[in-house]
Amino acid sequence: MAQLDSHTGFGTGMYVSGIGHGLLLLWILIGGFFVARDDFSDLAVSDVSIVSAEEFAALQPAAPSTPDAPDAPPAPVVPDAAPAAPSEDTARPTPTPPEPVTPAVPDEAPAPVLSPAPAEITDTAPVTPDEPSLIDGDNGGLTIEPDATPTPQQAPRVAQEAAPAPDPDVQIVDTVQAPTAPDPDATPIDEAQEATAPEETTTQIVTEADEPAGGITRSTRPGQRPAPPPQPVVAEAEEPTQDPTPAPQEDANPLGDAINSAVAEAAQQDNAAPTLSGASGPPLTSGERDGFRLGIQRCWNVGALGTDALQVVVVVAFDMEPDGKPNIGSINLLSSTGGSGAAVNRAYEAARRAIIRCGAQGYDLPSDKYDQWREVEVTFNAARGQIR
Repeated sequence: MAQLDSHTGFGTGMYVSGIGHGLLLLWILIGGFFVARDDFSDLAVSDVSIVSAEEFAALQPAAPSTPDAPDAPPAPVVPDAAPAAPSEDTARPTPTPPEPVTPAVPDEAPAPVLSPAPAEITDTAPVTPDEPSLIDGDNGGLTIEPDATPTPQQAPRVAQEAAPAPDPDVQIVDTVQAPTAPDPDATPIDEAQEATAPEETTTQIVTEADEPAGGITRSTRPGQRPAPPPQPVVAEAEEPTQDPTPAPQEDANPLGDAINSAVAEAAQQDNAAPTLSGASGPPLTSGERDGFRLGIQRCWNVGALGTDALQVVVVVAFDMEPDGKPNIGSINLLSSTGGSGAAVNRAYEAARRAIIRCGAQGYDLPSDKYDQWREVEVTFNAARGQIR
């Protein structure tokens, strides 16, 4: 019985020891998950000691001391050459070199440089300035003005500077000259000079598309008037005894009247062509006539006429000089059709300016046929833009 109790007490101790060791091993394996970790143990700590300003100055290396400059050697004694000679050279002071300045050692350590404080960031948006208010209805914007560049005028000549159209009676040359009168008191006799002006110019080339275009026709002179047909012979009847009532007279020759009207119409059309009259000499060819007509039409500005003047047809006559230039004083209006008096005057002035401008340098006409083109009649038809 005593032996059984001893075995029972030994077994209980083993059990207690085994359970205790098992719990220890289990705590070693999983015990770290249930304990909070101390993060402050990872911080590095440095030892700092506080020293005074005197100790800090003692720790600094001593500045090297500069040796004092040696004293200047004494001046040698010069023996007196003569008893009366002054001793000014020996009395001059010897310059001494300046003493070197030693740098001062700071007593206090330099203050540490502080970093600037970070800028403060706020969540509020900046306040924007108010928009300017309207003052007298002006919003401060830019005012866009239309381009007022004038349209270039048409002119037969292109130059650097535009010149206005000269007066029709003024002779066209390259330089401007005012009219002068002869001086009665002067001894030499000076001829009076006519007023001159440069030819009308423009800064832009006007193409043929801008010029008034129109067809050109040419009519031929009709032949001699044909002889009227013979009148039919009608036998006279015996007069009745009673006086008949006189009947109204009718046109006995309707064919002759038709021929007369056709001849008159052809003559009117022939008068519309440029008539170059002369006493003798070979006649002008068709090419010479067309060249003369186109020379005048080149300076005829139909665009300057009004609506009423475009319906006017004027016939202008003038004399020609042997050098191919028109006689300005002989230009006159022969006849006109259509339009009022003011419209006729505008059409005539436009035709007169065309004759003067293009004839300033002389028309290209044969000099051996001067008798044929000495007197000229030209028809200007503004409605069709034609010169005949």
